[in-house]
Amino acid sequence: MRVAHSAATIIIALVGILLSGGAVRAWEEDVHHLLTKWLAIKAGFSNPNASLIASGNQSLDDSYHAGAIGSVIWMVINGDEGAARSARDKHFPTDSDIPAPPFSRIVVANGDRAKQGVESFVNRLAPNSDLFELGVSLHPFQDSWSHQGVPDPPFGLRPDLAVGHPRARGGWRKHDADYTHLHPDELLHVARETYVYFLKVIATNPQLAITKPAGWASLVPAVRAFALAHSKDSKNAWAVAQANGTNDAERAIGQSSLPSNAGQSRRWNPLDMRNVGPSANVPNVGLPQPPSDSVVAAAQVLMDEWFTKQDVPAASRRVDWNELSAQLPELENDRGRIIDWCQRFMTIALDRNHEVVNALGHGDPLDPGYQRLPLSPREAKAEPIPSQRIALLPEHFMAVRGENGSYYAVVLKSTESSHDSIALIWRDSAQLVRMLSFID
Repeated sequence: MRVAHSAATIIIALVGILLSGGAVRAWEEDVHHLLTKWLAIKAGFSNPNASLIASGNQSLDDSYHAGAIGSVIWMVINGDEGAARSARDKHFPTDSDIPAPPFSRIVVANGDRAKQGVESFVNRLAPNSDLFELGVSLHPFQDSWSHQGVPDPPFGLRPDLAVGHPRARGGWRKHDADYTHLHPDELLHVARETYVYFLKVIATNPQLAITKPAGWASLVPAVRAFALAHSKDSKNAWAVAQANGTNDAERAIGQSSLPSNAGQSRRWNPLDMRNVGPSANVPNVGLPQPPSDSVVAAAQVLMDEWFTKQDVPAASRRVDWNELSAQLPELENDRGRIIDWCQRFMTIALDRNHEVVNALGHGDPLDPGYQRLPLSPREAKAEPIPSQRIALLPEHFMAVRGENGSYYAVVLKSTESSHDSIALIWRDSAQLVRMLSFID
């Protein structure tokens, strides 16, 4: 069961990528909804119309289908070129055809392909045009900045189809491509160009304006302050300050990987695998039989030790270290180093200080900060997330046929941030053989 080729790994990688958004998301909700709505209001749109535009923009990340839960699964499992084109057109705009190697699928910020949808909408704009669709068309346009460069396929899977955060912006393992405070000048460019389109819409449909558009220069200080805000709390404080007692920016940031002053209060929930597939209408891929009672029981013991008792050393002993070594060739089959990695991996999921976790590479053994990751919750600089019981049911397992037999996969999704997920794979002999994380 080698990572690069195993059916089990390919399937679970795809599921995890879609849940976390790692392959298909870029700027987070703060840009796609909060800033977009504020800019629309400043251009003269009413609050309801500005909300409509912002909701359309955010919809491509919120939808399992457009956000790629189904399309990316099929892209990687089945080599579905149509799904890859969908991810390209909605999130990684490029003129390159599919399939093509990553270096041929370079995303250009504010490039012609990125502007294609919004230009088309503006040019055919009519009084009855759906402003929700304006927001949808803005999504790949805005993503072209955060996804600019060569896509970095997660785990190197389906490199001629798959996408991920470009390596020059932290790669698929990190959230860095999404963070405005790391790219403030680019964010100003995104905001300005988005605002120009809003002014074009208002100019050709003046009946949509309820106020006179603000001059761009007057907006720059506020946009820069937004860009430099580096936490959920500071982003939401910016929104409250800009609303100035009105409800013009009433939607606070919900799903975000940005740190919070209160720490990450997240919980982990298992994905119901019966809902996996484009638009959740495609039958589950894999073997028809449910997992055996022994697999469910072994998985439950692991969940109890890991997330309820938060006993990382005990939980790590539930892993088949020999099998896991195939996932981690960089550890050179060194049992001690593999056990060490397991404990760091499990501790990351319990750590409130997600900003530090991201900075240290999310458990990548080759990251310079890897050795600074804690080995247990007691070593973490922040308090661990609250104890919780994750009750696993048969529908939480996806049956997968691998090279060496049958496997069962479970995906845990963070309730605090849709940009993080964990994928676990058990053999039908109830041995845990893979632990994967997916980051956006």
